[in-house]
Amino acid sequence: MNIREKKKFKFIGMRVIKTVIAVYISFLLSFLRKNSIPFYSAIASILCMQQDGSTSLKFAKDRIIGTFIGGLYGFLAIILVNFTGIEIFNYIHYLILSLFLIPIIYTNVYLKKYQLHLY
Repeated sequence: MNIREKKKFKFIGMRVIKTVIAVYISFLLSFLRKNSIPFYSAIASILCMQQDGSTSLKFAKDRIIGTFIGGLYGFLAIILVNFTGIEIFNYIHYLILSLFLIPIIYTNVYLKKYQLHLY
């Protein structure tokens, strides 16, 4: 076997192993919760997996903060839609949800710019 043939054959790296373990743990947690969709947990695990532990942790924290902010604004959007009596799943409802992306994105950018962490 010459050098070129050796380069074609690669072993699985630690990042792949860590990702597989993270996805499996996500599946197990979703299974234990019983009313969750494991697909979304697995995708979040894959997105949060980075080169090293500290980068993964920072990315995961940023994702948690972003999800919390999105959930908060989503809750406000639900209250607004219920208060105004707008019928859901029509063009006005989708317009309101789309417009709520402005404060969601702005808040996340603002927090990241000034490095304000909620914990």
